[in-house]
Amino acid sequence: MFSAESPDTADLPVVDPVTDALAAAVYKVLEQLEPKVSDLREALERVKFTLLKLVSESGVEQEVVVPHNEPVMAALGDFCKKMGTNMKLVFDGETVLLGETPESLGMEDGDMVEVMTSSEERRPLSSDAVRRAVSEALGSMSIRVFRRSGK
Repeated sequence: MFSAESPDTADLPVVDPVTDALAAAVYKVLEQLEPKVSDLREALERVKFTLLKLVSESGVEQEVVVPHNEPVMAALGDFCKKMGTNMKLVFDGETVLLGETPESLGMEDGDMVEVMTSSEERRPLSSDAVRRAVSEALGSMSIRVFRRSGK
């Protein structure tokens, strides 16, 4: 009436080399991920976000979260594209410009931003028009420099 297992080893799990190797590999991966997750968590804690309420002219409202130091227009570019090509954002009665951020505009959570149809017709500039404008600007600068130098 002896059993193959002694009473001391009956509760121990069976050691399987494959399971043991997989457990070691998983532990190694988790060990390497922990500092990366910690760094990411710290970075996210440093980034502030602002919850804005977008309101269209037709009264449709949508809340969006925008990084506090990212340009509002860049963060909401996809939203504006869905609404139409001639759209503008208005905050506190002023049009939001391309580089303005929630931080620079003094926006706080829950602030309302109006999404309006822009009366400006925006056409892409041709490369010829850009070259002409730059050439004219440089030409007028060289005339001023020429006059200042007394020549």
